[in-house]
Amino acid sequence: MLSTPGIGIVLARIILTEIVDITHFKEPKYLVSYAGLAPLVQQSGKHKGKVKLNEHANHYLKYAFVEAAHSARNYHKYKDKYRKDVKEHDKIIAKLNLARRITKSVFWMLTRQQYFKH
Repeated sequence: MLSTPGIGIVLARIILTEIVDITHFKEPKYLVSYAGLAPLVQQSGKHKGKVKLNEHANHYLKYAFVEAAHSARNYHKYKDKYRKDVKEHDKIIAKLNLARRITKSVFWMLTRQQYFKH
């Protein structure tokens, strides 16, 4: 877990404590949703509403992954995509997209029991 960019000892401990058992999640999208990073779209008919995050989520995981994204945004593997997201959307959306990518990486690392591939 410590090989992941942006995740240090404290964030790794929070993530591992809150996930408990990775086998509860069949796919990465379920971990993203549990962490509260999956966007919810409120729409009715032709009217598209606001896109927001789920309020009923694990706030500790959300905090840990967003903090990891904040630290990892200048890492060479994530830098280009982060900058592209900032240009297309804004810094907050770009950071949430990066947090989702890190969450998916952590899912695959824990299920396969591998280090982060640089």
